[in-house]
Parts: sequence; structure tokens; C-alpha cells
Amino acid sequence: MTEAPISTPPQAYMDIIETLIDKARVFLEAGEKLQPMAFVGNMTTKQVVPVMIQTGSQRPVCADDPVSGVGIGG
Repeated sequence: MTEAPISTPPQAYMDIIETLIDKARVFLEAGEKLQPMAFVGNMTTKQVVPVMIQTGSQRPVCADDPVSGVGIGG
């Protein structure tokens, strides 16, 4: 399997993020700030969960972290 260069994301990825980039541009041009976000998902099922990133934390947050209350388990 041949890997695409990192500068050329797959079209399925671009189809998802192009709308986000367009919206972000509108907010920035209006003088608004953006909230750091991560989008965790599956391109095959097209299911995506937005996750707000909390900046300024002195401690990294990991999956199934009992201290932060963040977890991926059931």
C-alpha cells in the first residue's frame, strides 16, 4: 500500500473538514475567537464526536482517567 504525503490528506478527510474550515474562517473574519476542539470519529461510519479541549491544564488528561473523570470505558 502506498501512503499519501502528509500534505495531501485523503479526500474523505477533506470532505469532512472543508466545512469546518469555512465556518472557522467566517468566525475569525468577524473578530471572534475559536475554541480548541478535537473531532474523534470513524470515516467509514461517518460518526464523529466533538471534544472540547481544555487549555491551561497543568495535567494531561488520558482515557479512562479516574482523576479527571474522563473515560472511554463503560
